[in-house]
Amino acid sequence: MKVLVIGAHGKVAQLLIPKLVAAGHTVIGGVHNTDQNAAIEKLGATPIIFDLLGPVEKMASAMQSVDAIVFSAGAGGRGYDQTILIDLDGAVKSMEAAKMAGVHRYVMVSSGASNHRETWGNAIRPYMAAKFYADRELKRSALDYTIIRPGMLTDDPETGLYQTPTADQRSIARGDVAEFINAVIADPATIHRAFDIVNGPHNLAEILH
Repeated sequence: MKVLVIGAHGKVAQLLIPKLVAAGHTVIGGVHNTDQNAAIEKLGATPIIFDLLGPVEKMASAMQSVDAIVFSAGAGGRGYDQTILIDLDGAVKSMEAAKMAGVHRYVMVSSGASNHRETWGNAIRPYMAAKFYADRELKRSALDYTIIRPGMLTDDPETGLYQTPTADQRSIARGDVAEFINAVIADPATIHRAFDIVNGPHNLAEILH
């Protein structure tokens, strides 16, 4: 497939791109700054400027001939105004653009527990709300979506093992999130499903099917 990774310079995306390339996919890396181009090319992808603050029509133009989209973008520490504009409005605009461009497959990298309001701490409440409503809009769309809600991200070595979050286990290695995305993107059995994942004792097949 031809896969567009939105937010390609992020930590998870940089681990994901080589996996997609190794699986035989052609990867386009959507970035917001040309200074990131060299890093994306080194990973085996073709970089393009993809502005989540820009018009939907321009996003749709960048999606022409794409078979699948991975949304792995985020405002990071740029303030909650940017969180609303990128993690929520930018995500929804990318969904609208996908439909405009005729792209059906859409994988959303969300956030663990964003679907449980009672767990949101005050410090990250705006971020979790942005993820919650972006996921809700994706579910309402006509897209062939998969939503992935990873727990607390770590830089620990990749394990290849997963489980749903528990009181004792709430974290997951970024490499394992990348491998999970790589596994679901071409798996039709994961369409219209959401996965809450942390590291655990189960392999991918046990989690996915």
